[in-house]
Amino acid sequence: MTGPVQHRPEWPRFSPASTKDCLYRCLDRLLEHKQELFQWLRQKWADLFQAEFEVLLYDLTSTYFEGEMEENPKAQYGHSRDKRTDCLQVVIALVITTDGFPLAYEVMAGNTSDRTTLRGFLDKIEKTYGKAKRTWVMECEVRSYVELADYDTRFSR
Repeated sequence: MTGPVQHRPEWPRFSPASTKDCLYRCLDRLLEHKQELFQWLRQKWADLFQAEFEVLLYDLTSTYFEGEMEENPKAQYGHSRDKRTDCLQVVIALVITTDGFPLAYEVMAGNTSDRTTLRGFLDKIEKTYGKAKRTWVMECEVRSYVELADYDTRFSR
């Protein structure tokens, strides 16, 4: 390669605005097939790298918006990890492998409590990838005693 990828003469040129809008439309279309896409990617990852998915990392974060966000019902005021109590936000839950491969994510309302997210994700992983004896790693704020008891009952080794 003779130079940076963005300067390849054989590639068509697009204006930044049209490229951004096109990308957003494509992402909206991909979202309709999110579950199937994640299952396919998981199988490819397993085939290529002999991944076993026995240790999973669960994390939550939030991202805030500087604007009205009238068209996004999930944008709500809630506990701001960024100390931006003046901004609407969404909460994002993510499950990844120890290699950093994402298995699942969910964008939730910005006022979702961390402690209410775990059970739904345990169910989602079990439904999508089957029951297994997995080790979960997560922040202590996410867990509640009720959820840990449920986890121990359903997933204990």
